[in-house]
Amino acid sequence: MLKFLSAAITIMAVLTISTAGVVEIPLDSTQSNITNAYIFAWRVATENQWIRTGNVDPKLGYEYGELPILWIASGPMRGSFVYPDSITRSTFTVTWNGSFDIDRVNRAYSISVPGYKAIAVLKSTITDPLGQSVTWEAPYFRNILQRFVPDHLPDWAFYVYDSSLASSIDWRTRVLVIPSFIEYGIDGGDYIRDVATTYPSLATAIQDFLEDGGIVYAEGNGGYLLEALGLIPVGTVDLTDRVNGPMPDQIAPVAVVDSSHPLGFVWQSGGIYTVGAPTLSTRYNTILTYTSAWDSTDVGKPAAIEITGPDAHGGKIVLVAGIPAAGAVQTSDHTQWLWTANGILYGFCHKMLHQRKIHSPVVLPESTHVAPFAIPADDSVTVTITVRIRNLWDENLTNTMVYEYKNSYLDYVDCPSGPSPTVSGNTISWNIGTVAPGATTVIQYRLRTPPYTDPRTGTLTSDYLSVSTGTARFYESSCNRRDIDYRHDLWARVLFSAHIIADADLNWKNILGEYFQPFKIFCTMENKERTSALETKYVQLVPLDVPIYWVGPSEIPIIRTPGGRFVDVLRGTADSTPGFPTTVEYDIDGDGDPDAWLDFSTIHPRPDSVQLVQVYWFNPWSNSYEDIDHDGIRPVDSDGDGVFEVTDPGDLIRAWRLVWNVGQVGGHQWFDPYASWELWIDPPPLIDMAIGAAHHLGLDPGDRPPSDTGYYYPNWRWWMERDASDNVVFVRMIKMKHGSYEGFRFVADTSYRPAPGDTIET
Repeated sequence: MLKFLSAAITIMAVLTISTAGVVEIPLDSTQSNITNAYIFAWRVATENQWIRTGNVDPKLGYEYGELPILWIASGPMRGSFVYPDSITRSTFTVTWNGSFDIDRVNRAYSISVPGYKAIAVLKSTITDPLGQSVTWEAPYFRNILQRFVPDHLPDWAFYVYDSSLASSIDWRTRVLVIPSFIEYGIDGGDYIRDVATTYPSLATAIQDFLEDGGIVYAEGNGGYLLEALGLIPVGTVDLTDRVNGPMPDQIAPVAVVDSSHPLGFVWQSGGIYTVGAPTLSTRYNTILTYTSAWDSTDVGKPAAIEITGPDAHGGKIVLVAGIPAAGAVQTSDHTQWLWTANGILYGFCHKMLHQRKIHSPVVLPESTHVAPFAIPADDSVTVTITVRIRNLWDENLTNTMVYEYKNSYLDYVDCPSGPSPTVSGNTISWNIGTVAPGATTVIQYRLRTPPYTDPRTGTLTSDYLSVSTGTARFYESSCNRRDIDYRHDLWARVLFSAHIIADADLNWKNILGEYFQPFKIFCTMENKERTSALETKYVQLVPLDVPIYWVGPSEIPIIRTPGGRFVDVLRGTADSTPGFPTTVEYDIDGDGDPDAWLDFSTIHPRPDSVQLVQVYWFNPWSNSYEDIDHDGIRPVDSDGDGVFEVTDPGDLIRAWRLVWNVGQVGGHQWFDPYASWELWIDPPPLIDMAIGAAHHLGLDPGDRPPSDTGYYYPNWRWWMERDASDNVVFVRMIKMKHGSYEGFRFVADTSYRPAPGDTIET
C-alpha cells in the first residue's frame, strides 16, 4: 500500500492586528544611540520588512506585505522616524505611541531605498600634482555610508567616475553625491572647470538624471560643478565670497528655515563644519541659514538650499555650503555625519506612501504555522496582490501612475478592485491621476501560479519567489518634480512539498500448505523531495479479518494480490497476547489455531497508538469496495470524501489501526524498513471443507470411510470452483493409483472414462 504525505516548512508565525499604534524613534536629545537609530531606519527602508513582530498600524502597514518607515515632517513628532510595528528589542530609544493617527499629520515622508546602485558618489579621474583625485571629500561619504550599508558596499553606494558619466547615470541611481573639490586657482574652482571642460557630456548625463526625478546632493564647492556645466545659473554657487565657521573648530551654528526638510531634523549637532564655503544664492528655497560665522557679515547667509522645478530640470538639487562629511572626522563633533546622512536620505523620501501586500489561499494544517503568503511549487493557485498609495503631504500629487512588473512565473488573472489596468506582457499599469492630500487609493489584482504540468514549475529552486516589483510615478504639484518610488520586497514563500512514499510489502507466501503460518510484513519509507517533512505520522491498517483472493490461473488463495477474484475473509482473533492468543474467536477447521491473528510481539518499532476499527475494504485493482458478505451490495464513496452514499454493514471488516509518530523526515531520507510485523494465517484445508460440504448436502459419499467426514463451513461455496453463472461446480473426487503415482483427481461423472489399465478407487 502506498501512502503519500506532505508537509511545509515552518516559518515565523504572524500576530494579528489588534490595536493601531506605531513605534516613534526620536532624533533629538532624547535619543540615546543616534547611530543605531539611523542604522535601523536605513535597514528597514532598504529591506522592507514584511514579516511582523507585533501590532501593525492598519493605516500604514499590512500583514504579509511591505512595511514602510515614515519620517514625520510636521507637528509635535517632526523629525522622528515612525515605524508601524512594535520593536521587540532595540539598542536605541523607542517609544510606543498607541494614539498615533496618520490622518492628523499634515506632512510626512515615506522612506524607500531601492538598494542596488541607489547612491552614486562622484569621483574625478583628474588628479592633482600628488596623484590624488581632485574630489578629495569622496572617501568621507563612503565612510559615512559604510555605517548604514556595511554589507552592501559597493553594490548599493558606489563610486561613479566623471569619465564614465560621459554617457549616462545608471537608471537605478536615485541620489548623485558631488563631494567638495580641491581648491585650485584664483577662486579655487580651476579643477572643477577642468572636469567640466574635459567631460562636457556630463551635463547631458546629469540633466537626464534630474529629468527622471533624480536628486543631486553636493557639499562645499561641489555644487559649482553644476554651474560650470551650465545646469544651474551663474552665481548660484559663488566661490569668490567665502564663509567660514567661528573659531576654533569652525562649526557654524545654523537656524532652520524650512522645517519640513530633513536637513532641518538635526538636533544633536551644534552646527555645520564650514571652511572656505561658497556663498549660496537666496533665489531658491533656503533650508538653513548661518546664525554665527567667523565673519559676522556672513550671518544670515544660506547654509543649505534646495533647487526644484524647471531650474533643477525636473529633479531636485540640494546644496550644502559646508562640508559636514569631512567634519565628522576632522572635528571633535562626531555627529557632523547627521547632516550628510539627512541630505542623502532625503533623496529617498517620498510624499506618497506606496506599499503592497500578498495573500494566498493556501490552507495548511495548524501545526505548520504557515502564514497566507505561501504558494505551492506543484499546484496552481490564485494569489491576490494589494497595492495601496496614500498622499502624505498637504498638496496634490498629480499624474500618478502605478506599475507592477510581475514575475514571469505567474500569470495575470484579473483586477477585481481599483481602476482598470493596462496589461502588456509582464507589466501591469494603472493611471491614478491626482491624489488629493490625505487620500488613499487601493488596487487589488490577481496572479496565478502555473499547474504542475507547466515546465515553469521545474525552474523553482529558491524557498522564496519575488512576486513582483512595483513603481509609483507622480509629480509634486508645488515644484512639478517627478518622483519615483520603487518597491521590490513582495515575496511569496514557496512550499516544496515533502513527498514521502511508504510501501508496505510482505514476504510472499501462498497458503497451499494449509497450516498456521506467519507472513512477515514490512514498511519501507523514503522522502523523495529535498524538503523535510515535519510532524509526520505513519498510519497503517492491518486487517484482523483478512480478505482472501484467488490468483488465476493457478487459483491458489493468498492474502492479497493484484487481480484475482475475492473468495472470503478469514475472521481473526482480536487478542494482543504475545506469542499466542489466549482465546480463539474464529477457527474454521477446529484445529485450535485462530484463522487470523496479529502477533503484537513482532511489531517494531512499537506503534504510538493502537485502535481496533471497522472499515470497508477497497480493492484498488477493481477500483471498488469489496462485497465481503456476497449479497450483491457494494459500499460506494463516489467522491472519496469518506462519506459513503451506499453502506452495507455486512461488508465491514475489523482492522488494527497502528499509528507511528515519525516526526521529521529529512529531505531524501529513507528507512528500509521503518516498521515491520507478522500477521499469522491458518487457511482452511479445502478438501476437508469440500468433504464436509458434501456430507452436509447429503451427496453420495462414495467409498469414503465413515470417519472421513471433513467439516462444514457456511461460506464453503465461495471457496469452491464456480461456473459462469456463479454456481458451484460439483465433481467426483477420485483416489487414483497409476504406477508410482497416487493421489486425488476431480472429475465430472458424465465425462470421465478411465484409461486402459488404470486402477481406480472411488
